Amino acid sequence: VTQYFFNSVGPGDSIRLKGAQGGFFLDAQRHPEPLVLVSAGSGITPMMSIVRSLVAADSQLPVTLLYGARTEADIIFRNECEQLAQQHSWFKYRVSLSLPGETWTGIHGRIDGQQVLSAVAEPTACRYFLCGPNEFMESLVDELKHANVPAERIHTEQFHAAKTPAAI
Repeated sequence: VTQYFFNSVGPGDSIRLKGAQGGFFLDAQRHPEPLVLVSAGSGITPMMSIVRSLVAADSQLPVTLLYGARTEADIIFRNECEQLAQQHSWFKYRVSLSLPGETWTGIHGRIDGQQVLSAVAEPTACRYFLCGPNEFMESLVDELKHANVPAERIHTEQFHAAKTPAAI
C-alpha cells in the first residue's frame, strides 16, 4: 500500500480505511488453546504483535514461537524474544537458520511440519498462526492438516499475493 500512497494519493485526497480483515488475529477469550506461532523472515512481525498483546494482558497462555531466518544476522527481534523466554515460563522461543554459521549451535534448516509438530506436546490441541513465504505456509498447512490439526485452528497471514487461497 505504501507505493500506492506515494504514487496515487495527494494532499486533499480522501481515503477510506477499514478495520482488520480476515482471520489472522488472536481473540484470547474465544481461542484459549496453546499458541504455536510459526514465521520466517519478516513474517515474525505480526507474531510479535500477538506476543506483546499477551504480555500486556499479563496472560499465561502457553506460546511457542518458531522462527526461521537465513543467518544469525537476519534474526529479527532476537533480543526481545530471548528476554521474553527468560522472563515468562509460558513463552518458548526457537530459531532455525537455513544458512547457519560455524558458531551456530541452534536448530538448522528450514522450518518444516516435523519441527512444528515436535515443538509441542499435543499438536492437535493447539492454535497455529503462520506467516512467511507462500510455499512455506502452504507446506505447513498441509502437514498440520495431515497431522489432524483442525483447519479452523490454522491461521495464515500473507504480505503478498497468494498463488492459492490461504487456509482460514
